[in-house]
Amino acid sequence: MPGLDIHAGMWKALHEAGIDATHCVGTSAGAIISGVDAAGHSPTEFSTFLASLSDDDVRHERLFWKVRFTLIDYFLESDRILKLIKDWTFPSLKPLSVVATRARDGAQIYFEFNGAYLDDFTLCILASMSICGVFPKVTIKDEEYVDGGVRANLPLPVNWKEYDEVYLLIASGRPEVYHKETGILTNLFKNIGWLMQDQILDVISSTEKSQYVHVLWPPFDTPKGTLRFDHDLIEKSYQWTASELFKMKSQILNYQIPKGKSL
Repeated sequence: MPGLDIHAGMWKALHEAGIDATHCVGTSAGAIISGVDAAGHSPTEFSTFLASLSDDDVRHERLFWKVRFTLIDYFLESDRILKLIKDWTFPSLKPLSVVATRARDGAQIYFEFNGAYLDDFTLCILASMSICGVFPKVTIKDEEYVDGGVRANLPLPVNWKEYDEVYLLIASGRPEVYHKETGILTNLFKNIGWLMQDQILDVISSTEKSQYVHVLWPPFDTPKGTLRFDHDLIEKSYQWTASELFKMKSQILNYQIPKGKSL
């Protein structure tokens, strides 16, 4: 859930800098924010709403799940987060792509929306953020899906090279700044984090030759964990992103045009 806070702050900074997406693509929390953007809401409106939420507004723990931990395959129901998705992401007014993982074979699946009001629209976004072992699998047309982050933490549009500019927003905490040092779960989360980071770095590496791809990756820790809101991150990510965008603009303005050349 801190992913929602970080993404919201980054989106707000981009919007205030005059940078608005024409095609939104996302995984997990990024899928939700992409859906909210595609539905025509403003980042200020959504950030204000998000900051008003408590964990209990979206968390619905299964009864006695800690006692039944070895007998169940997920511990959070998805009804409350689905309500948020339905309230804020439907319909899609501009092209939207979200990524989920097909449970039966681990295949990376892109769900594409371009003004089509499908019954399973919000379920695709829910599937994209349904973390394995945390939320239940999501069934869409007789297939089960889980979190797209298993396969694509940083998805690109299939035809990303055709766009004038691409902004890659990364809201996952870096393993090296994880807030705890020892413990079984700490080591588990750190290992998962390293795997995610390798995946992210592979995508960044594949785009590094393009001067039109901009990477925004705030170096934040998530001290409240990965399943709790940390609304302070909305403002922190907003300020960090605004600063980075200012640096980008300054580099362009300070570019020295060689003699005999025109820009």
